[in-house]
Amino acid sequence: MFPDTSDGEIASECEYDSVFNHLEELRLHLEQEMGFEKFFEVYEKVKAIHEDEDENIEICSTIVQNILGSEHQHLYAKILHLVMADGAYQEDNDE
Repeated sequence: MFPDTSDGEIASECEYDSVFNHLEELRLHLEQEMGFEKFFEVYEKVKAIHEDEDENIEICSTIVQNILGSEHQHLYAKILHLVMADGAYQEDNDE
């Protein structure tokens, strides 16, 4: 455990580093399993869906599943998790 400073900076930096490292490991695993181009295409589509609240999630999910194909459909939840975690991580770092 890291010593806590009066303003808690060390603890929060370590937490962010840990989250960031976890996200990067997940991203690397997905890129290796799917290939960079397919991963990036799906990641960007899921991100766009996630950011656009007017999009029909069911239709978009079907589009993403079609891009993934049967070989990689099982990775959809991990990609969604990564997109959401990246968004939360970015929001926290913007403050």
